[in-house]
Amino acid sequence: MKVERKSSYGILYIKSEVDTSIYPVVKDALKSNDRELRVSTISDIGTLRDRHFISEIVDLLSDPDYSVRATAADAISIIGTKKEIPYLFEVIRKDTVNFVISDAIYSIVELGDLNTANY
Repeated sequence: MKVERKSSYGILYIKSEVDTSIYPVVKDALKSNDRELRVSTISDIGTLRDRHFISEIVDLLSDPDYSVRATAADAISIIGTKKEIPYLFEVIRKDTVNFVISDAIYSIVELGDLNTANY
């Protein structure tokens, strides 16, 4: 299924609930070649606090586009758990874009106590 929308928010949000029947469309949007579509979809998932796509968002931490990586790191601060902290530390170690690194640091702070992290 080809996704043309610039934002998935309108199709995700129905009567204050997530419409799970459109999950395949959202998954396609996260894999789209359109950077803006990937960014807006990640943002929408974070807004809705839907953990269903957390593994896909973690994968997007290594996207070729820095704005996708930064948006993924930011979304993890909202829908992630301490389980995602190692992936965020990996971003800090390997990414070269300060914007992405700062979003990863912010997410780590939001998700857990740095004093107890063993990374």
